[in-house]
Amino acid sequence: MTAIFNNGVYDFAEAARFTGLKRSRVREWFRIRNAGPTRRAMFVSSYAPVDGKFAISFLDMIDVFVAGQLRDHGVTLQHLRKVYQSMRVGLNTEHPFSHRELLSDGKKVFMRWEDEQGRHLLEEALTRQRAFPELLLPFLKRIDYDEASRLAKRWRIAE
Repeated sequence: MTAIFNNGVYDFAEAARFTGLKRSRVREWFRIRNAGPTRRAMFVSSYAPVDGKFAISFLDMIDVFVAGQLRDHGVTLQHLRKVYQSMRVGLNTEHPFSHRELLSDGKKVFMRWEDEQGRHLLEEALTRQRAFPELLLPFLKRIDYDEASRLAKRWRIAE
């Protein structure tokens, strides 16, 4: 579990308000009621529940925001789950949708890499098929990233 200090604490209602998603969607992605063996939550909160109350971290909220944007642009939930897991492993992070190397064309999700010569390369997150960088728009333009960790550090919610 993540330490709470310096990581933000948001309940599902706050996360829904900040991300523009429905509260039920945020809650569902972290908690599946009456889940059978084949249904599981999309995300695992950085924090354990306290007295039955759930909270998520800033990076959890960014993951939810990006997932919501991808869903709204036509990426299926099944594809989203696969991409999320693939990127967790590929980028070695618990918050792959908060990572600055994430790009999307609205249907597929891509990861940006830099080769030894400093050239930016794009690969589709699941197939690892290369793509042309000039054809894709950066998807996370409203998020500032930490240079060292390459994870989201501040979100410009308002102008």
